[in-house]
Amino acid sequence: MQLKAKVYTIPPGAPFLPSLAKALLEGQLIEGWPRLGDPLSLAEGTVFVPTRRAARALTEALKALAPERTLLM
Repeated sequence: MQLKAKVYTIPPGAPFLPSLAKALLEGQLIEGWPRLGDPLSLAEGTVFVPTRRAARALTEALKALAPERTLLM
C-alpha cells in the first residue's frame, strides 16, 4: 500500500489556532476524522501543542467554532 502525503498549510497572517481548529472540525486534516455527529470522535485523536497556554487557546478556538455541538476533548 502506498500512502499519499498530505500537507495542510495556514497562510501567513491568518490566525494559527482558529485556522487549525476550523480545519480540524471540518475534517480537512485527516480524512474522515472527526466523524460528524459523533461527539466522542474528536477524543480519538491527539493534537500536540507546545504549551499548556496553546492547549487552552486551541480548546477555546474549538468551542468558539462549534458552540451548538457537543465536543469531548
